[in-house]
Amino acid sequence: MGYGDKAPVTFAGRLVGLIWMFAGMIMVASFTAAITSSLTVNNLRTGI
Repeated sequence: MGYGDKAPVTFAGRLVGLIWMFAGMIMVASFTAAITSSLTVNNLRTGI
């Protein structure tokens, strides 16, 4: 570990960290999916 690295030590802390990590991944994936879906629908509406 480098300078200033912090990691949870207790089981409760690790559990909160795990939940927080998955929540962040879900939020980023949802945001990306919403943008991609919007762009795709707009592209299909305009026609070729």
